[in-house]
Amino acid sequence: MFMISALGTAVKLKFNSEDVSTSKAKEIVIVSNLRLEQETTKRQIIKDIENGLSLSQEEWVFLFNNPIEEITEKLIDHYITNHINNPISESQTLLFTNLPIYLRIINEAIVIDLIYKKIKAEPKTIINLISKIKLFSPVEIIKLIKDDQLNSAIECIAIDKEYYSTDDLKLMQEIIYLLDNLQPTGRIEMVKGILGKSKEKFICQKGHSNDANDEYCQNIECYVNIKGLTRMNKHEIETYKSKVKILHSIFNEE
Repeated sequence: MFMISALGTAVKLKFNSEDVSTSKAKEIVIVSNLRLEQETTKRQIIKDIENGLSLSQEEWVFLFNNPIEEITEKLIDHYITNHINNPISESQTLLFTNLPIYLRIINEAIVIDLIYKKIKAEPKTIINLISKIKLFSPVEIIKLIKDDQLNSAIECIAIDKEYYSTDDLKLMQEIIYLLDNLQPTGRIEMVKGILGKSKEKFICQKGHSNDANDEYCQNIECYVNIKGLTRMNKHEIETYKSKVKILHSIFNEE
């Protein structure tokens, strides 16, 4: 049997991950002029948008080929602002023409999240834009109904979508359920006449008094039924129901 003895100072080694990551990192040793030009243009566009400046057609073409998601909301805000201003300038025409094209390129979920939340402030302009890019979203429409933005929700159900899934269909059917079960905004109550005799009346959401048999308020400022819907609203809902029914039949074809 052999015995080995050793003398010395114990040493504790510390593993340094930074040294490893540094050694593994790929150092950029060459950059093409094209890459430099692209990065320069990108930064200039971001700067222009943040400063509220208009984009040239060349810059729009660059965005089509090199989308910059972080400026999307700013572009939508510019679209809203410029729709309010008259007369229409060349830069506004470029914005109105190119933004819908650009929004189709960006991730759909990002655009939906950004654009639907702006309906409350500018319903007409935004719903028109959503319609142009065919960005029907049953999830967002359900939110509008539950947030008491009924008129906007009904306008949005007429918007198309490039493709529909079975999940879309389920949500579209939920929209029908919500519209069929709206809470009344008007009421039926007994109202005393001139001679003191009470008579049943339909009182609309604005307080106008109508005959109980009137489906819609007869006041020229109103024309809504007991649930706050106009004749046009009812027509749009029936058209939507027909669309959902057809879609359901397509999904269930054998």
